[in-house]
Amino acid sequence: WALTAALGTSLYSIANKFAVGALPSYSAILGWASITTGAAWVGLTIQHLRQTGRWIPAARPPKWQWLVAGVFLANAYGLVILSMRYIPAAYSLALSNAGIVVAGIIAMTWFRERERWRLRLGAIVLISTGLSVLALG
Repeated sequence: WALTAALGTSLYSIANKFAVGALPSYSAILGWASITTGAAWVGLTIQHLRQTGRWIPAARPPKWQWLVAGVFLANAYGLVILSMRYIPAAYSLALSNAGIVVAGIIAMTWFRERERWRLRLGAIVLISTGLSVLALG
């Protein structure tokens, strides 16, 4: 699954790099982000249907939380794509993954998730080291 995820990430990153030149405004970038995340949503919905026999999850957050999350998600994705106009895509994508570090720290501290904490901490240090080398490089 890790290789499949890496391949998928590579393909959509390449598509985004090609698309950014054809998207004339930030609004167009947000439209592109909405289309691509919408396609992912359709795929995940089909997967959920196959696994559970239901279209809609049994437990789901209130609709206002979906809206807020969607606005933040689309803008975060849009800003990453926009940044590809100004810096190489490899830097843009690598630095955007700093959010993984932040999420890992929040999970371990705020949510007190302790499962495999040594492995998580090692991954956080490894990713942070790589990002530091890239930023200083």
